[in-house]
Parts: sequence; C-alpha cells; structure tokens
Amino acid sequence: MTPAARLRRRRIAVGIGYVALLALVAAVALDRSGTFGYHGDDWAHFNQHAVRAVEVLDGDTFVASLSGPDDRVTVRLLGVDAPDAAQHWSEQASKYLTARLADRSVTLRLDGTQTRDADGHLLAYVYVTDGDCVNVDIVRDGQAYADRRVKHSLRSSVEQLERDARAKKRGLWKDVTDDQQPAWRQQWLRSLPASAARRGWSDRSRND
Repeated sequence: MTPAARLRRRRIAVGIGYVALLALVAAVALDRSGTFGYHGDDWAHFNQHAVRAVEVLDGDTFVASLSGPDDRVTVRLLGVDAPDAAQHWSEQASKYLTARLADRSVTLRLDGTQTRDADGHLLAYVYVTDGDCVNVDIVRDGQAYADRRVKHSLRSSVEQLERDARAKKRGLWKDVTDDQQPAWRQQWLRSLPASAARRGWSDRSRND
C-alpha cells in the first residue's frame, strides 16, 4: 500500500470515528431532553421521597404531586398488574386503590435500574407507613395479579401472596376464569407444565 493510500485510509477512519462521537453526544443530549423518554435522575428525585396521591387512574396507577400542580408524576405500582378497564374486577381494584391512597401522603421507593414503564410511568413501591407497602397489600387482598413480567426485589413475596389469595379466594379470585385474566397471564398459564396446572394454577384444571 502506498503512503498516499495509507494516509487516505487513516483520514477515513478518523472521520468515521468523529461522526460516531458526534452521534453519541447527540443521542445523550436528546435522551436527557426527554426525546427518548428520559425523565432526569429518578432515583435522586423520587426515591424515599414523600408525595401526595392526588388522583387514582386505575387499580395500579395514580398521579402524585411532589410540591404542587406543576410537579406531578404518574406512578405505576411496581410488580403488580391490576385488571384494566372493562376487565373482570377492574372497578373493584380501582376503588380499593382509591380508598388506600386518595389525597394522602405516601413514600415512594424505587428498585433496580428500570424506573419507568413503556408509557413513561414511574415504577415504584408505595408505602403508606414504613412497614405497609401498597404493592404487597393489593396482591394479598386479591385486587391485582403478581406481575411475572417484571423482576424486582419483592417478587417472590408478592407471588407467594398471590398464591395465598388465590387459595383463599380473596377479591378477584372468588370467581375469575382463565379467559378473564390479562393476556400476558393467560400466556403464562399456557406455558406451565401439566403438573403445575394440576396444582391449581389454572381455573380450567379445576373445572375439567
């Protein structure tokens, strides 16, 4: 390779590296501006902070105010999934969360590196007192499902509480059937081995 060709190749490599660096800087800037859903440092802004629940949107989501109407965030209960509107038990789940949270001060605790869901809602454990976690209570009382799609610190405890609520037919477990459950949970039920289904995970197994 001639000296001129080597110089030309070196210049091309430097140019590509420069363009890649500019692209990285631009991506970081856009991310922090909110283009990609970045919401600043959620851990510094929300973790262990007291907020006021000002509006319950459904069985697992509410709007919280930190200091006033201009500083609000939509919070999703981490690790649980309450029935959506028009699904079995959705109205009861929403009333339950309203009774627990409406216009009261709660403390948010974050967990893991994923602090937002796909809709940009803050994912958090919600504590009404130091030892009373709404995420745990809502599953224990049969008002929501343990969300097996999400990894979090209390996952095993929440799943055990769901099994207990189901066995004792609390809340939605009084009469829910497989096809009334969320699509993700129906898919999870279908993936279970036959032995698990026989132990009572599936309502179909009890009716067969």
